[in-house]
Amino acid sequence: MSAPSQCADEAPVPGSDQADPAHELNSLAKTIRLMIKDARDLTEGLDPENNVLACAGVKISQPEPYSGEADLEKFEVFIAATLRWLSLNLLLGSDRASVLTQVRYIGTCLRGNAQEWYIRHVKSHDRLVHEWTLESTLIEMQWHFLHSLTRRYMSTHYESVRQGTGTVQELLKKLNKLTTHMVQKPDDYTQRKQFLAALRDLLHREFLMRGHTAEFSQMAELASTAKQIKNAVCYDLGTWHAEVQPRPAAPQWPWHPLPNRFPHQETRTGRRLVIDHPWLLP
Repeated sequence: MSAPSQCADEAPVPGSDQADPAHELNSLAKTIRLMIKDARDLTEGLDPENNVLACAGVKISQPEPYSGEADLEKFEVFIAATLRWLSLNLLLGSDRASVLTQVRYIGTCLRGNAQEWYIRHVKSHDRLVHEWTLESTLIEMQWHFLHSLTRRYMSTHYESVRQGTGTVQELLKKLNKLTTHMVQKPDDYTQRKQFLAALRDLLHREFLMRGHTAEFSQMAELASTAKQIKNAVCYDLGTWHAEVQPRPAAPQWPWHPLPNRFPHQETRTGRRLVIDHPWLLP
């Protein structure tokens, strides 16, 4: 039996200024279907009776239990870990026995509210839906536990994220990951503007001094500039052997036209760059 009727795709209302909650959740339903399809494609044609990992005695770790939190990222991590376990054990077949095994396995990976929901809706003798599949179970769970504001939380998080103590590459990964969870992916200009706004203040000013702005620079240029700054600082750090190779008293930084751009400290052999600021290694 196919997934419950409320899981069917619903199109957003044309001309509506607000996102349709059903459409938002259906976006995740499509993601679930794609994740399952990709996992099955990887194991297609493999014989469960000749599982190399099982023959080698490899123990595959179980996924972290899901307790029904309204956390989109945690839910997707749970799905990915569950599919990984089923895939490595070659249990993603489409025959009735495999489907029953998949649904039962999901029940072993649930705790708290999620486990109560599973017992009441999937396992109970008086359940409304008697035939469940891996896909319908996961989609129905996301309908029950992930309310319509979940996607908006991702959008709000995207707008408020900051680099903090991480590197520029970590910031880019975080921003790109958040965009995949949003109902509508931000355009290129919005992504560039958010990237620059999320940088540490000193690094942000360094980008501006080099002539980079969200309006006239591409994301590839911004990423390349970050890499150049990192390489320049690493090169400078590698030449800090004052006792063996003294440096000039007044070094000129070839990678920035302004002298004394960065904080320095006096040494016996001259002045050197102070690296107390984590932004110097983007």
